[in-house]
Amino acid sequence: MGRSAYSDLYYLMIWVDTLIAYVLFKLQRGIFICDRWIYDVAATFKYRGYHNKFIEKLMLMTPRPDLMVLLTLPYEIAFMRKRDDETIKYTHYRPVYYKMLDNEIKNMTKRVLYDAVVDSSRPVDIVAEDIFKIIKNHFFNKIHR
Repeated sequence: MGRSAYSDLYYLMIWVDTLIAYVLFKLQRGIFICDRWIYDVAATFKYRGYHNKFIEKLMLMTPRPDLMVLLTLPYEIAFMRKRDDETIKYTHYRPVYYKMLDNEIKNMTKRVLYDAVVDSSRPVDIVAEDIFKIIKNHFFNKIHR
């Protein structure tokens, strides 16, 4: 099996895993917070040189969570934060990766509708407060419809 077939299988398994997680989330009560959704994986395809349009379409057609908040950050700040974080394995990525990812996410927002966008370059407590307000408002409005 060639490298492309392994990549296809790998991304297909990510898609299946996401669908299973989605169904499990829907079957349980409560609020589940994920720091990533499958759309983030598709945003890395261009950088990785992965060009399977079928897999990309599958990922972008994956059911969306009840609430999606996009945290934005200038790519230079993203690079600086990741560069200094020794707990992650992506410290070898250069600013060009974060710039490309930023562009891909911006392009994706035209295809995948986010419920809110939060500037995460601000202090953590302010960002968290904004996110909690968005969650509270979303579910309060949902209950009172």
